[in-house]
Amino acid sequence: MNEIEESKPLPEHTKLDYYECYAKIVLEENFPDQFFDLEIYDKPDLQNEQLNIGIEVTSSIDPKQKESESLYVKWLEQSNEGKEKIERQIEKCGAELKDGLLRGVSGNDNFDRIYAEIKRKKGKIGKYRPFDKQYLFIFSYILATSDMREKALKEMRHICFQTSLQFDRIYVLVPGALYIFDLIENITSERKINSNIQCIQACSAREMVIQ
Repeated sequence: MNEIEESKPLPEHTKLDYYECYAKIVLEENFPDQFFDLEIYDKPDLQNEQLNIGIEVTSSIDPKQKESESLYVKWLEQSNEGKEKIERQIEKCGAELKDGLLRGVSGNDNFDRIYAEIKRKKGKIGKYRPFDKQYLFIFSYILATSDMREKALKEMRHICFQTSLQFDRIYVLVPGALYIFDLIENITSERKINSNIQCIQACSAREMVIQ
């Protein structure tokens, strides 16, 4: 693989997955007593034999949102002459630029995409290496109130407890916070994460991929 340039976006295919690295960092830094020495594997993505924990990592972020963010990085690097074409591509994604800032794709105000990811991953869990504790880590942009999280917890339990194959806990990382849904204890909570800390964690994940 060619060397990854520090100032450029990550290639689509890398030896380590950026989101898996990011999830590993978030869990180990926020819950050091519960998660440590998580190894990046496959099926599930993060594993620790000593802890008997397996964690599958996924994203419920709209693909159009991801595309618009990638285009925005390119837009920032362009001279004025080359920006108009990229601006039109961003608009086709459903996002927009306002005063030089990217305004994202709408539709991040409910848990529908998250439910879809839970169902998709739950359908595959029987093919994964079994662990006593099986968790799901989801990247999202949803900003949820406590009432929204309580309703989501009920729906997640309904989805996961239909069969014996289930996730014991689901983590949802959003801007500024980590939502925790403990499906066994039937409890949801929120861990605030400072935006500067999230930026550092994201940069650390990128550095893991580059290294």
